[in-house]
Amino acid sequence: MFPPELIAVIKHLITSREVIGVTVFLVLFFSLVFYVARPHQRKPKSNLVLPLKKPKKEKGKKAPVSDDVTDDDELGLEEQ
Repeated sequence: MFPPELIAVIKHLITSREVIGVTVFLVLFFSLVFYVARPHQRKPKSNLVLPLKKPKKEKGKKAPVSDDVTDDDELGLEEQ
């Protein structure tokens, strides 16, 4: 085939009703598929995206410290 004949065949092929119909059908089909699949995509988990918050420490208050040290067994058992 020579270039003028090839161009005429390609032009006739592209403008045929079958090719235009299949192209429109595929565009609509893929639009529907992507529309349906969009809500089912996983959303990023918010706890992984946000930085972890550290608990606030209260100023001026310290934990009570016990000074009495005993050798008593916490379970109340006696040594033999």
